[in-house]
Amino acid sequence: MHMFAAFYFIIVLSLEQEWKFSYDELISLWTLGALLIGLGALPAGWLSDKWSRSSMMVIMFIGMGLSSILCGLSNEKFLLFISLSFLGLSCSIYHPVGIAWVVNATNKKGKALGINGIFGGIGIGSGAFIAGLLIKYFDWKESDKIKANKKNYPLILTTSRVLQHYNAATMTRRTKNINIVDEDILLVHPKDAKHRKLNTGDVARLYSGRGEVSLKVEVTDKVKEGIVFTTFHFPEHMVNMVTGHGKDEETMCAEYKVSSVEVQKISNKFKTEVVVEKNQAEVTSQN
Repeated sequence: MHMFAAFYFIIVLSLEQEWKFSYDELISLWTLGALLIGLGALPAGWLSDKWSRSSMMVIMFIGMGLSSILCGLSNEKFLLFISLSFLGLSCSIYHPVGIAWVVNATNKKGKALGINGIFGGIGIGSGAFIAGLLIKYFDWKESDKIKANKKNYPLILTTSRVLQHYNAATMTRRTKNINIVDEDILLVHPKDAKHRKLNTGDVARLYSGRGEVSLKVEVTDKVKEGIVFTTFHFPEHMVNMVTGHGKDEETMCAEYKVSSVEVQKISNKFKTEVVVEKNQAEVTSQN
């Protein structure tokens, strides 16, 4: 329990850079969880007396495991806040139930509590150490090409398919699917679009150190800030002119998901009639 509770204070150092939130903002997400460790102790102790200490310990381990998985899957602050609060509530079972279990299970209570105390301290210390090792050796790492080209090409291009077409769409473009999707569109986050004075319907130059193409823009929060997305269904757009030359070592598949690029407005020929708020980039509807 002590080890799990200590993890977050180290992991938050990595989240600070990854999520672009301050240390104070991220630490505050643990506030309710920390309170629940104390507030949950009374009902946990009462339940163990009325029901079963061993069953309560099982619930604690399951709760800590599930909440830790949820923390790992969290991709925004509110979900992480809920997951950490669940972790705190799960941890609240340990002291009133676990220590009572230790005391009642042995005649040498002082020795048992001493051993328990030693491992409690080790848990706090090892939690920080293990979290640091995990971040150092198993953390997500940015592509070397992204790091090298960040100044001139600060955006990350990722390409993929949409439901209506398959790969180069040599077959699906012969069907009525062409009436649903008839061109490759560049999706840009509102903050990135505002910085580059882009609006939905503008034609933009998508370029990298390898080549460039022109695509119509859609400003949307379907993509994250710093990421631009497009498909490769229409050969006339030649999107793969922009992607990198890197290949997977095992499959030899080309790198279509991470390419350093920049986007520049070249035309507003196809500008839509959507009314845009002052100093805001236009965002398309999610419907």
